[in-house]
Amino acid sequence: LLGGVIVVPTAAGLQLASESIMTFFHAEPNAQALVKELQGNDLGLTQRIFLGVLAIVVAPVMEESLFRGILYPTIKQMGRPKLAVWGSSFVFGLSHVNLVTLIPLTLLAVFLIFLYEETDNLLAPIMAHSAFNATNFIMVHLTT
Repeated sequence: LLGGVIVVPTAAGLQLASESIMTFFHAEPNAQALVKELQGNDLGLTQRIFLGVLAIVVAPVMEESLFRGILYPTIKQMGRPKLAVWGSSFVFGLSHVNLVTLIPLTLLAVFLIFLYEETDNLLAPIMAHSAFNATNFIMVHLTT
C-alpha cells in the first residue's frame, strides 16, 4: 500500500512535465475522462461512491490480472524479459487512452512489475495500484 502512495508524487511530477511538453508543442493536455467526470458537479454521492469502487477496487484487480498476471509473464516466458517489462507497461499506459498520463502510468506499471517480481504474488501490485488510485481519487476530490 505504501508503495502505491509513494509513487503518486513522482507520477504527478511526470504528468506536469508531460503537460508542459504538450503545451510547448501547442497540443491541448486533457484530463482523463473519469477525472473530468469527478471534477464536475453533476454527480451525486451514490455515483461518486460507485466510481470510487470502480477505480479503487475493480480496476486494480482487473488491470493487474491482465497486465501483470497474464501479459507480462506470457511475454517473459517467451524469453523476452525486457520486452515483457517495457511492452506490457507501455500497453498499460496506452490502455488509459490519455497522452498526458502515458509516461507516468507506464512507469507506474514498471514499478508494479517490480513489486510482482519481488513478492511473487499478484496481490502486492493489486494493493499498490489500489492505493495509487485511492490517493488520486481523494486528491481529485480535495482539489475540486
